[in-house]
Order: sequence, then structure tokens, then C-alpha cells
Amino acid sequence: MRRWRLPIITAVIVLLAAGLIAWSRSGERSGLLDPRSAAPSGSKALAELLRDQGVQVDLAETAADAARLAEADATLLIANGQLIGPSQLSRLTGVASRIVVVAPSGAALGHYLPGAVAAPEPIDVRTRDPGCSLPAATAAGAARTGGMGFDLPQPRPSIAVTSCYLDGGWAFLAQRVEGGVSATALGTPDPLTNDQVGKDGNAALAMNLLGERPHL
Repeated sequence: MRRWRLPIITAVIVLLAAGLIAWSRSGERSGLLDPRSAAPSGSKALAELLRDQGVQVDLAETAADAARLAEADATLLIANGQLIGPSQLSRLTGVASRIVVVAPSGAALGHYLPGAVAAPEPIDVRTRDPGCSLPAATAAGAARTGGMGFDLPQPRPSIAVTSCYLDGGWAFLAQRVEGGVSATALGTPDPLTNDQVGKDGNAALAMNLLGERPHL
């Protein structure tokens, strides 16, 4: 027993330490683009950068919460456009003057960017040059883009459309502006995530897209 006492005590201490670490981390957030999350796919780093620039960042976990929190002079970020359907879209109509939707589904894409067509398959995510005149993109320069591609035709002169970060005829950032309301589709969440925001022009692109209004 004397010979095994020290190894047993050491093993117990290691197990206790592991348990405490697991317990302390049990409340960590790991959702995609969750502004509270320090996980690789979270967006806590971007949220802190925006707050440092004076932007109020609020998290809405339902469409009803978003409609309640938003005001006209705000940016609405829909972090996963694949998960939003017609009933949620109807709640969010007109609640903000600037909308950014990440990888929108058919319903969200058709709602915010009428006439836009999505590429049939995801396209590789890598660093691309903006190749457009959109100030948010030109100021950022090369950024990590890809994922869902878009084709956004010019519908009529009163509506301004811009396609950026093109590859093979598909844009990975598309913006439509009508009547003072802008809607932007982003093909991948990568430029906004903790593990990618510090690379290339990702931070500048994210800040430009999400930090123009005083409230996100």
C-alpha cells in the first residue's frame, strides 16, 4: 500500500482536476456565430471588436426576439440562413434597414434578394479578391469566401445590386439595395468566426458589413 499510495493520490488529483476543468467549461457556448462563444465557430472575437467600436451587440435566439430587439437603424445578422423559414421571415420583415444573412436557404434568399439564384453545390472556401466596387469589400480586400454561391441579376435601375468575390460566375457576397434597405447574402460564415476573423481581410470585411449601424 505504501508503494502505491503516491500514484493513487496523483491519479485522484488528476481526475479531480479534469473534473473541475470539465465542469468549468460546461457553460461554454459553441453555437455557430454565437457572440458569447470563444469556440472556433463562435464569434465572440468579432462581437468584442464591434463593441470596442461602439456598436451595441445583442443576441436574439428566436425571430420574435429579433423583431422585439431590432429598430429601423439597426443591422440584423441571420447567422444561419438555412434554418429560417417563411413564418420567421414574416416576423422579421421591415425590422431593420440593414440585413446580412449567412448561407440563406431558398426561402430566405428569395425573400431578401428576389431573383437571386444559388449555386447547385457548395464551392470551396478560400481567399479571394473582392472584384467589385462595394466599399465594404474593397476596403477589406482579399477575404476567405466560398460556400454558397449566388447569381444576382440587375432587376431594374431603381434597385442597386452588387456581386463580390466571384469565382466561376458565382458571387460569394451579393448585396441588394432598395428604398434605403440593404440585404447582403454571404456564402460562408468563415470571415466572422473566431478562428478565421484574424486572417487576410476577414476582420475588415466583417466589421464593414456588421458595424455600419449603431446596433447589431
